Amino acid sequence: MRTRRPGFTLVELLVVIAIIALLLAILLPTLASAREAGRASVCSGNTRQMGIAMNAYALDNRDRIWEAGSTSPFRYWHSQPKDPRRNVGPDNPAVLGPAFSYVSDYTSVWQCPTQRRRALSSTRPDFNAAPWSLPKFLPQRAIWDMDLSNRDINFDYTMVYGSSGVRIGGTTLIAIDTRGDAATGAPADADRQAVTGIPIFVEEDDAQWNGPVPDGMFSNTDRLADRHSGQAYVAFLDGSVTPVDWGRKDRAITANHMYASSHGTRWHQLAPSFGGTPGRAYGWLDSPKD
Repeated sequence: MRTRRPGFTLVELLVVIAIIALLLAILLPTLASAREAGRASVCSGNTRQMGIAMNAYALDNRDRIWEAGSTSPFRYWHSQPKDPRRNVGPDNPAVLGPAFSYVSDYTSVWQCPTQRRRALSSTRPDFNAAPWSLPKFLPQRAIWDMDLSNRDINFDYTMVYGSSGVRIGGTTLIAIDTRGDAATGAPADADRQAVTGIPIFVEEDDAQWNGPVPDGMFSNTDRLADRHSGQAYVAFLDGSVTPVDWGRKDRAITANHMYASSHGTRWHQLAPSFGGTPGRAYGWLDSPKD
């Protein structure tokens, strides 16, 4: 006579469920960390491509990288009027800037896989509203017409304002004022954190102010992102890429806290307000002064 095998008891089922829950609790953080490590690797590769592109441009342009931006007329590394001597207008449309000629697959390169060009708003920009209707932002509309992918902003990476047109091989000293928002005046020796190399492209925080003020520039109160375990990737003039923690929110470090010096005696803000006074003209960083 065949005997019927008993099923699992309630206690046994609860034990199995508890074991599965324990395994998930152990494995999920590991899987999340592995996924973020993969994204960080892609982000590092993106910034590396920017470094390669700007150095390739310099080889074709007397050893100088492209212009970061100008207010007379408004033109940028990413977009500019067809006639760069005049502002965008009905007879002078906006076109892609010089950086795009040296970067392949620019839709992917300018997008951090963690951030994915998202801003505070989840909607597509309204080109009839500020800031997009201002002359300052009109050149970027050309990029939207060229790349119709779903996004809130054009770039997760922005160019340091004061690095405009710097010569390849430059030896200007760069430092961070570690006082953050408490800073007044140029930093003293004890307040400066030396930076190895000249930063050109950085991951900018979407809230301050890459989303609300999408100019593609890193200046004034713009803050570095901290999306990769508290760090952001930075592309330097020599083509190297390094993750940095200057943008940690507990330090309140912004573009205003980046300084440059020729000899380490007099220090000047590297990236003050774009369009403000003093400005940062093309090639300024070769011999910084106010």
